[in-house]
Amino acid sequence: MRYGKLIYFLLTFFFIINCNPSDYKPFSGPSSDSELFIKMWATDYSIPADGESSTTIFVKVFDKDNNPVSGKDVILNSSGGTLEIYGYDYEEQAFKKTEFPKTSPEGIIYGILTSDKQTKTVKILAMVEDIYSSIYITFL
Repeated sequence: MRYGKLIYFLLTFFFIINCNPSDYKPFSGPSSDSELFIKMWATDYSIPADGESSTTIFVKVFDKDNNPVSGKDVILNSSGGTLEIYGYDYEEQAFKKTEFPKTSPEGIIYGILTSDKQTKTVKILAMVEDIYSSIYITFL
């Protein structure tokens, strides 16, 4: 519990400091009534292929007016490694490990990706409704 609130604070602080609207890439699908945006980033884009090293993957969902979208169901998956996903629990007001994450009041979920013991590049995919984004992480 204690770490969830600390991580939530650090995620929010990190995003506010590094917020750059020109980085946002819109992804809207054919059945979307309003345009949503997803921004993804990682603490490290390459980590050792030792089965123990990890990087944190962040996903932020927001609308066309740059407002965070809270309470959205997000699918986050990886083509390799082990991915632990953390969504916001509105009852406990903290991030919790879950298979079915919801975005926080700031529109954020995150995952911790642990490497495999094999060198490769893996794709991390985030989906909200019919909107998606992806990034790549390399295990060296």
